[in-house]
Amino acid sequence: MAEASETATPDGGTATCGLLLDGARALAEGAAPAALMARVGDALARITPVESYTCHVLAPHGAWFELAASHGLGTAASRALERVEAAELDRVGPHLGATHAAHPLVEGERTVGLVCFGASRPPALDARVRELAAAVAGLVGAALLRERATRAAADAEQRKEEFLATLAHELRNPLAPLRQAVRLARARQGADAQLDWSLRMIERQTGHMGRLLDELLDVSRLARGRLQLKRETV
Repeated sequence: MAEASETATPDGGTATCGLLLDGARALAEGAAPAALMARVGDALARITPVESYTCHVLAPHGAWFELAASHGLGTAASRALERVEAAELDRVGPHLGATHAAHPLVEGERTVGLVCFGASRPPALDARVRELAAAVAGLVGAALLRERATRAAADAEQRKEEFLATLAHELRNPLAPLRQAVRLARARQGADAQLDWSLRMIERQTGHMGRLLDELLDVSRLARGRLQLKRETV
């Protein structure tokens, strides 16, 4: 009976501490925002009057917010909240019940997500429940910001590799006509030692530049998983 009493109250009880510790553990393990929301949101609904929740995240293109996780919604509400425009985020809460709490997830000055909790029957969401709900939203927000940072870093790395591949390709193109010009000049040079030295120097340097660009292309292909090994007899 003592254990049931502890899990029935959201303030300072064993269940509350366990919920927050489990959420922090999930965050440390790299849980995605939707998975973390489902994990701690369901636990929150078991120990507080919260009956429903939603978690919206900004779509990759930034045009609207997509429903990433939810609990306790009817079919009509789920369909209505599947995609929400930024200007209509305030309509999410009323779908969750007569009493609701909304927690925007912000990156800098931009809203990148929204977590809402709702209840339709008494007791209402009092200050202590709202405080716990805000802590849950904070965990989800941290997971979302980490996911966005990871995605942004991956996108930046991909753009860098594409740039290097393009750069190496474009720089390599002029080498072929330069080498051909050296060959033509050498065929007509006669006995001019100074010209012969200059041509050998140009040929040596263009060859060195070609090898460097080939290595740069190989690094780019390796980073993008496109490097092909060709076996040759040495």
